[in-house]
Formats: sequence, structure tokens, C-alpha cells
Amino acid sequence: NVIQDSSYTYALSAIAQAYGKLNQPEKAALLLENAIASANVIQDSSNKADALRDIAQAYGKLNQPEKAALLLEKAIASANVIQDSFYKARALSAIAQAIGKLNQPEKAALLLEKAIASANQIEESYYKADALSAIAEAIGKLNQPEKAALLLEKAIASANVIQDSSDKARALSPIAEATANLKNWGQALKLTQQCPSNDCKVESLTKVLTVHAEQQHPELKQEEESEAE
Repeated sequence: NVIQDSSYTYALSAIAQAYGKLNQPEKAALLLENAIASANVIQDSSNKADALRDIAQAYGKLNQPEKAALLLEKAIASANVIQDSFYKARALSAIAQAIGKLNQPEKAALLLEKAIASANQIEESYYKADALSAIAEAIGKLNQPEKAALLLEKAIASANVIQDSSDKARALSPIAEATANLKNWGQALKLTQQCPSNDCKVESLTKVLTVHAEQQHPELKQEEESEAE
């Protein structure tokens, strides 16, 4: 079954990538809906996560936010079935990245709430932190500060359940950065103090101050992006 799943996943991933390049959003959306249905029958967690990742990336390229939102909701439902913490986090992270590309804050906020609920089911704290990090980044891209603030509160609550201090730090730091992106400086600084270690406090404070500097001087971010390219 794993061998069959592997071949099936490879085909699905290739198909999803091809759909993402179609210049016919209506047709691509319909085909991607069939792809998610096919991914649902994959039994192996690794293969299912890979398929969902590529399908989610294709969703992110659709120029039809409403259709993409419906498809991403189905992708989250499919990810919920994955039991393995690593693969569940991998699928959710890709889905969160695709949600971050939606230009519909209302729909994106609802999807991110579902993504947080799904991340709460991840048992291994290391991978839970990975998922929360990707979700926090997507929340930071919402253009609705009030909705984003509510979602970040839920992400913080999820991170605070993590017992391992280093994993909690990995979750809280990007959440603090996302909070700073929303210009909620008081909450961002408060989060840096919630860090369980000095290293975490330094890292998260550095991220918050970097966001502040980039917002005050946009040319700094442009230089950083140019260097990255």
C-alpha cells in the first residue's frame, strides 16, 4: 500500500503543480477539488502530507480567492485525519502559507481559526510549534487587525500549552513577530517576556524591534529582500 501510495502521490503532486500553472482558474479549481478527493484516500501519512502540500501550493496560485478558500477548507479537513505529528504539521504549514496568499481576510481568518484547531491536535510539541509558526506568519498578513488579534490570542493559548521550553520558544517567537506586524506593540513586547528562556526573549525581541525598524524605514526591508534574491 505504501508503494502504491507513493506512486499515487507522485502523480497527484505532478498533476497539482500542472493545475497551478493553468490560466483557466475555473477549470483549475474543479480539477484541484478532484485532487483533494484523491488525496483523501491516501493511507500513508507521509504521502498524504506531500500531496496536500503540493495541492495547497497550487491553491495559492489560483486567482479566485472564494474557490481557493473552499478548497483550502477541504485540505484542512484532510490534514485533520493525519495522525503522525510531523506530517500533520507539514501539511498544515503548507496550507497556512496558501491561506496567507488569499486576498479575502474574512475567509482567511475563518480558515486560520480551523488551522489553529487542527494544530491543537498535534501531540508532539516540536511539530506543533512548526505548525503554529506557519499559522502565525499567515495571520500577520491579514489586513484586519481585530480579527488577526483574536486569532493570535488563540495561537498564544495553543503555544502556552506546550510543556517543552525550547518548543514553546519556537512557537512564541513567530507569534510575537506576527503581533508586531499588526503594530500591536504592547502585546508583542508582552509576548517576548513570556518566553521561557533568555535566548527566546532575545530572539523574539530582536524580531519585534526589526519589524518596528522596517515599518519606520521601509527601505530596510527592501534591502533585505534584495539581498535574499
